[in-house]
Amino acid sequence: MSTTHWVTITNLPADGREFTFTEQSIWSEPLQEFGLPWRIVEPLRASVFLLPQKDGCYIRGSLKGELEMACHRCAEPARVPVHRDFELFEQLPDEEADDLEALTPGFLRENDEILELDVAGILWEELQLAVPDKVLCAAECLGLCPHCGANLNTNSCDCASDEGDPRMAVFRKLKVH
Repeated sequence: MSTTHWVTITNLPADGREFTFTEQSIWSEPLQEFGLPWRIVEPLRASVFLLPQKDGCYIRGSLKGELEMACHRCAEPARVPVHRDFELFEQLPDEEADDLEALTPGFLRENDEILELDVAGILWEELQLAVPDKVLCAAECLGLCPHCGANLNTNSCDCASDEGDPRMAVFRKLKVH
């Protein structure tokens, strides 16, 4: 991910400080870099509160905006509101960590006795977590016909329905209560 916003937390006040992030490149550059077919419809906005701790940084924030992405049933554009509140603790890298832990990327680094936090990395991760697993254009979306590919929301098709394997017919009559 090319966009980074390193915030120095070494000199933050003991009671913490709030930051606001509205620069769209925090999200648009990774979208382009990873080839995700999402479009930012309503600009994304993040509010992040940072509270330095002796062994890391406490982070609390919220992310809001709106994306457009393809519906998982019919592939038509679907608007997805983004509203995510998050809270996490980013621990300082352990100098005595084994090789496996050293390979795990973190968002907190120590650079010449200065602690810095990659807020863009955290905000990108939170955007990923805010997007639902299955995006639908509408709850009643009928999807595409599996035979001809017609969008059943706007067109009807004359494809014969597949009754499936006749050996399974007895199971189609079962009612689950």
